Amino acid sequence: METDDMFLQFEDDLDNIAGGSSSVGDNTGSSSQQTTPTPRRRAQSRLLELERHVAINGCISMTIAPGAEKPISPHAVRFSQAIGMCMLTTFKEFQADCHRHFKKYSDPEEARANPPNALVGRDGDWYFLCDHYISRAFQEQSQTNKAAKKKQPYNHSSGSKSFLQRQYELAKRKGEPVDRVELFRETHVRAGTFVSQVAEDANNQMLELQSQPTPEGSQPLSEDEICDQVLGRRPGYSKGLG
Repeated sequence: METDDMFLQFEDDLDNIAGGSSSVGDNTGSSSQQTTPTPRRRAQSRLLELERHVAINGCISMTIAPGAEKPISPHAVRFSQAIGMCMLTTFKEFQADCHRHFKKYSDPEEARANPPNALVGRDGDWYFLCDHYISRAFQEQSQTNKAAKKKQPYNHSSGSKSFLQRQYELAKRKGEPVDRVELFRETHVRAGTFVSQVAEDANNQMLELQSQPTPEGSQPLSEDEICDQVLGRRPGYSKGLG
């Protein structure tokens, strides 16, 4: 998709995006919990299912019939949903890159005069973003997202890459499956040190549960049960898997 089309399609979403921040803060302005998943959260859940399938199988089969414009296969719907989520993620990353470029300049007018390489010659698009960055709505959303990020107990070191993608890459590199406990450590350590004391404590608790002897006649806790017990769990979301 051309960047022009991306601006047209996602222009309305800009007010909800502050510099590519995590969606963790999406509900901070709400005084009550949502009981019905939003279309965006449903799409994220479906994408999670697709990523799990790819992590296990490495790929998905896709058939495009001769002369047809759409793929036809049992996975076609989820494939389409995943593409939609990837496009939204790509746009958010592009917008975040533009915002980082904008913040290099202390004077907004100087920033307007120096667009990033991707928008050289496209003054209208760059001016639109500059106006957005200095708008009151964007500034308020940015502060809300920053406050929400500070409240996250398990800030990770995985960047924009999903945990399931990291899990797949780690398993491929090691030549063996990577469970959620090991994945938590891999995604919460930077330069050999945990990103926070809370993350280190959680990792130690999970390792302790793994090492505990199993009472006779009972089953040992699974990796998922250990993670859920230490990290907590809410419907449609698994901590440690993004």
